[in-house]
Amino acid sequence: MSVNKITRRFSSSQSYKLVICGGGTGGITMAHKLASKVGSDIAIIEPRDKHFYQPYFTLVGAGIKKYENSYRDIGKYIPSGVAHISDEVSSIVPDKNHILLKSDKRINYDILIIALGCLTNYHQVEGLVEALQDHKNVCSNYSPLYVRKTSHCIEHFKGGKALFTHPNTPIKCGGASQKIMYLAEDIWRRNNKRDLADIYFVTAGNAIFPVPRYAEALQKIASGRGINVAPKHNLKRVIGEKNIAIFDQTGDEPKEVEMEYSLLHVTPPMSAPNVIRENEQLCDASGYLNVNTETLQHAKYQNIFGIGDCLNILPSKTAAAIAGQCGILRRNVNSYLEGKQLTAKYDGYTSCPLVTGKNKGILAEFDKNGVPLETFPFPSQIKEKWYWYHLKATTMPPLSFKGNYYAPIILEPSS
Repeated sequence: MSVNKITRRFSSSQSYKLVICGGGTGGITMAHKLASKVGSDIAIIEPRDKHFYQPYFTLVGAGIKKYENSYRDIGKYIPSGVAHISDEVSSIVPDKNHILLKSDKRINYDILIIALGCLTNYHQVEGLVEALQDHKNVCSNYSPLYVRKTSHCIEHFKGGKALFTHPNTPIKCGGASQKIMYLAEDIWRRNNKRDLADIYFVTAGNAIFPVPRYAEALQKIASGRGINVAPKHNLKRVIGEKNIAIFDQTGDEPKEVEMEYSLLHVTPPMSAPNVIRENEQLCDASGYLNVNTETLQHAKYQNIFGIGDCLNILPSKTAAAIAGQCGILRRNVNSYLEGKQLTAKYDGYTSCPLVTGKNKGILAEFDKNGVPLETFPFPSQIKEKWYWYHLKATTMPPLSFKGNYYAPIILEPSS
C-alpha cells in the first residue's frame, strides 16, 4: 500500500472530521492546506484514478503538448494520511451530515467541502455525441474522450468553414472556447492553409468576451486575422452526416440559423453536478452550490463550504479562481474549527491567460463583476506577449499537480 494513499475498507458507515467531495484541483489543494490542522481525520471522495490538469487540454488539442502529460496518478497527490475513497457521490444529506455513495455506503462528516467541479453536457446539443463519435471533422477540447481528436481535425483540415462555438451557460475557463481557434488559425497559417479557411467564432454571448477591456483587445486580434465573430448564436443541433450546425439566434428577431462546416469545434453547455443542482437544500436558482460568495461558506449550512467550478460564482470557473479561493477557504475553515467569526473574504478574482497563437497571448484578470484586477502594472496585459503564453503552458501546470495554488494578488498569511 502506498504511503501517500490510504484505501480504507469500511462497513456501511464511516465517519471523518473533514470530508472533501471531489479530487480535482480544488479538492486536492484543500486537502494539502488543511491536513496539518485536521490531521489524518480527512477523506477525499473521488472515483477517478487520474488527476487531470484541464487547462492543458487547449495545448493538447493543438498538438503542442502530449495528452499523457495532462494527467497524473491521483494517489501521488493526495497528502499522506488522507483517505482516498474511490467511489462516486450519490447524494448529500446536509440535515443529517452525511453523504451516500454509489456503492450504498454512507460517509458521515463534521465539516464538508464540496469541490465537485461542473458537468460538460454534450448530450444537451442534439446529435452532438453521435457526431463526435462518428465524424472525423467534429471535435471538442472539453473532455479527455475527445481532446486528442481536435489535433487530428486541425492537422487534416483541407479547407472550408471552421466553426468554434461557445454556449449560453457558464463554462470552465470562459476563454478556452476561442483559445483553440487562435491556435488552429496559427497552425494553418504556418502550414500555408490559412487562405483555405473561413474561421468563425460562434458564441451565445453578446460579444467575443464578457469583460469589455479584454473583449476589445480580442476583437482587434480576431479582426486582424480575418476571424469572423458571430454573437448571440447558441448551438442546439448538429447533423453530422450533412456537416450542418443549427443555432438559435437571439436578439430582436430570434430565429434558427443553419451553418455548414468543414470543421466544428464545440464547447458544450455546462452545469453543476446533479448531486448539487437536483438538491434544493444545496443549490440556488442557478443550480450551483449556494455559498456566501465572500466567505465560501454555504448560505444555509454552516459546516459546509465550497471551492471551484461548482460554486454559484458564475464567472469564476478557472484554475486561477481556485488560486484566489483556496487561501480564503483555508482561513475560514480554520476559523470555523476554532469557533471564530469568518473574516477572510474572496473578491471574486479569476484569471485567464488567453492564448492567441503559439508563443503569444494576453492575460485577463478580473473579479466576479467583470472589473479588471490586473497584477502587472507593465507591460500591458492586453498586448500579445510570449510570456503570457508560457504562464499557461509552463508555469501553472506544476503548481496544479502539487496543490500549491496562490493567486498572484493575494499575500496569504502563513498562520
